[in-house]
Amino acid sequence: MSDLENDFWRIVAQGLHRGDLAWLQPLRGTVSDIVVFGCWDDGDAIRQCRESYALVRVLHASRATVVDKEAAFIGNARAWYQEARARQPKWCAGWVVEFVVSDMAGAAPVLPSSNFDLAYCSGVLFFMQSEPSKLQAAVNTMARVVSPGGWVIANEHPGLTSLFEGAGLLKADRLDGAPDCAYCYRKAGATERG
Repeated sequence: MSDLENDFWRIVAQGLHRGDLAWLQPLRGTVSDIVVFGCWDDGDAIRQCRESYALVRVLHASRATVVDKEAAFIGNARAWYQEARARQPKWCAGWVVEFVVSDMAGAAPVLPSSNFDLAYCSGVLFFMQSEPSKLQAAVNTMARVVSPGGWVIANEHPGLTSLFEGAGLLKADRLDGAPDCAYCYRKAGATERG
């Protein structure tokens, strides 16, 4: 592994390991524009929205939109990213990363429909489990924002299958090495964006 790659995983994706998201590598070449719900950037030096950057790196994506309903989290994530990019632009060369304050359970109207190749979340839906209507609305948002043929992947707690089916998504073949609670679905339609 090159020094640049080592530095990326040690500094930019601190707290994650390269293998944590390796199960998503089969999506390379089909995913260039991703939306990640939940950035968790409460200012903790270890967290800082690292999963979003790691996804872009692992998938060789060119664009990411990071969404959280907490304006402070988005502000922290944006500031850290701008600082890291200014300090070491080679870590994020060729990426476009946008930060959006929006509630995925509120239909996230600021996000365009059928715009992303992948909608991803990890540990976000767990916090809505006591409110079934919000939980379904959040999954509906994930389904709405992906293009036909696009992926909706959630690394969450068990028992959510009916929500993804309720959003009209099609269960995809399980990706090798996926965590036990990874829900892998696709939006009906074309297999590639036009």
